[in-house]
Amino acid sequence: MALNGFLNRWHDTMAVPLEQEPIAFDEKHLTRHGWRVGKHK
Repeated sequence: MALNGFLNRWHDTMAVPLEQEPIAFDEKHLTRHGWRVGKHK
């Protein structure tokens, strides 16, 4: 559990880019709920 929290913060701090497939899925399903790719594009 602690490792997941650490990695979540690490990826956010380093602005690790998302791969194209997860971006496409998220834009299709989560945009209507306010999701945006932000600094991870």
